[in-house]
Amino acid sequence: MSGLIQGFKDCAHQAGTICSIPEGKQIRVLGLGDFLENRLREEDDAPTIAVKALQYFCEGLGPQHEAFKYAVLTVGIFLNDCHKPRRPGVPQQALKDLVAILTGGGGEAQVRGWIDSHFG
Repeated sequence: MSGLIQGFKDCAHQAGTICSIPEGKQIRVLGLGDFLENRLREEDDAPTIAVKALQYFCEGLGPQHEAFKYAVLTVGIFLNDCHKPRRPGVPQQALKDLVAILTGGGGEAQVRGWIDSHFG
C-alpha cells in the first residue's frame, strides 16, 4: 500500500471517529475496504484519490446521508494533510464549497478545480 493510500486510510478512520462511525462499519458497510483494495492504484496522486473517493462514496447520495458526510470530511482531512505547509484543522469553507459542487451536479473537472483552489 502506497504512502498516499495509507494516508487516505488513516484520514478515513479519523473522519469516522469524528462522525461516530465504528471502524468495522467504515470498512464493511460504507465500503472503505473495497475502495482501498479495488478502486485505488499505487500510482494515484492525492487529487486522483480524492476524486475517486467522492465518486465512490457520494454517487447518488445527498448531503444528509452518512456516507456523503463521511466522504466529504475524509477528503477534506486527506487533502489538508497532503497540503504543504499543512494547515491546522480542515478549512470549513472549503468543505462547504465541495458540498455545493457535489449537490449542484458538478463533475470531476469542478472537483479538481476545487482541489487546486483550496489545496493547490
